[in-house]
Amino acid sequence: MPGHPKARFLLFVVLLACVGCVGTRSKDPPEPPAQPERIEGGAARTLAAPPPAGASARQVHLRAYRFGLDQAIEWALANNLSLMDSKDQVLRAKFNVRTAAAAFEVKVIPRADASVSGGSGTSDASRGAGINFAKRTAIGTQVGVSGDTTKTGATHTTTVGFELTQPLLRGLGRTVNEDGVLDAEFSLLSSERSFIEFQESLVLSVVRGFYEIIRQREVLQLNERSAERTRRHLRAAQARERVGLASRIDVLRAEIQLRQAEDNLIAAQQAHVDAVDRFRILLGFGPEDDVEIDADLSYNEFEIDPATATLMAMTNRLDLARARNEIQQQQRNLKIAKNNTLPQLDLVFGYQQSGTGSGFSDSSDLSDSMWTFGLSTSTDIRRTAERMRHQQARLDVEATRRNYQLFKDIVVREVKDALRRLDKNRKRIVIQKSDVDHARQKQKLAQMKFDRGLADNFELIDAEEEIIRAQTNHISAVTDYIVSQVEVKKAIGTLIQRPARLLR
Repeated sequence: MPGHPKARFLLFVVLLACVGCVGTRSKDPPEPPAQPERIEGGAARTLAAPPPAGASARQVHLRAYRFGLDQAIEWALANNLSLMDSKDQVLRAKFNVRTAAAAFEVKVIPRADASVSGGSGTSDASRGAGINFAKRTAIGTQVGVSGDTTKTGATHTTTVGFELTQPLLRGLGRTVNEDGVLDAEFSLLSSERSFIEFQESLVLSVVRGFYEIIRQREVLQLNERSAERTRRHLRAAQARERVGLASRIDVLRAEIQLRQAEDNLIAAQQAHVDAVDRFRILLGFGPEDDVEIDADLSYNEFEIDPATATLMAMTNRLDLARARNEIQQQQRNLKIAKNNTLPQLDLVFGYQQSGTGSGFSDSSDLSDSMWTFGLSTSTDIRRTAERMRHQQARLDVEATRRNYQLFKDIVVREVKDALRRLDKNRKRIVIQKSDVDHARQKQKLAQMKFDRGLADNFELIDAEEEIIRAQTNHISAVTDYIVSQVEVKKAIGTLIQRPARLLR
């Protein structure tokens, strides 16, 4: 070792560079969750009065906005308050990844101290400064480089040292040492998947709420027309009673029907208001904002083969991907538990140069050197707890595999249920449309008989009530069919586009 101070200082710089170059995992910022894909099918989507670009729901007050379905979904995905909480969980998970990765950064630890000590009538002042560099690698190596200088009384001491500790059994390997980072990354993937799943649930809720407003709006209009027709029936019955063409019971029957029609109208009005209020909350608006929708009951046919739907679900469902990752997570925990059953055996190496003198220049000569090399061990011979945790980890792996198979069966059942609802609602539309046609024919016949005096208003009132019931059922069948299309897309995992890395 050259004795010149500059040569030793150069060695010190080289050691620092080596520490900084030791490889570890590169932590790039994770990709943000994918933007939602607009769903296809359903009703017309024209936005009569769109909200201003960049405005949030809480910034818009006392104004009425008309939404098409796509615009309502986009607005909800940007302003729904519960969705914002889910997005915050993704950000927290990203911070946790960065926190875990920080364990492998180069630690720069400056040191400074000053003190006075004495006794028996004497005292000495001491002051010193130094800096330590520490680095932990992914395979368990711990490297440290330090430099210190201290003055005690009239004596200066300067020390430069290098230390290396390498586990040989327990604590060796990336799987063990990167456990914290891998756990954080797993949590991040779970948070991103949960965020997209929340988006899917929100989209489905928006579609349901959207078409519930349409259904209630159509039912309200039916009840308004029914109440108006009933008033006309009552006036006609009263006029016919005055000229002897109708009995008192005809008038009473018309009055009863009118009260029922008015009661149904009030209920329909309240149901429509409630549907709008629930929809307003989904979109993130406040109670003072007026929200309207712009669509009708037009729809597109949607068909998919059950086998294809099941295959798509197995490929695209995020909860299945999470279950697969859970198996990998437990397998990694098993490896860590197995490593923990090994004894602790470390390779230790150290090298230090120091110097002492009456001044700093004298002490920086670093004329004294010392090195150490050896093995170090300290472990419980039985390691019973570690062995039991290893056996428990084996059981956890098998349990997650069983749960994954069970979850696959549940997904298949969910897909089949969604397809059955879709087919049922498609058939309901045909049936209810036929019922509406029959009810109209019955009403025309009853009206003809009533106009010709061949029957009282009982048949006419009953026929018109039957039309209202048939039309209401037909509206419900159509809206249920449109919603069931979205339910199928959610069940097979195609409602919202997601990054391929979340499906692995």
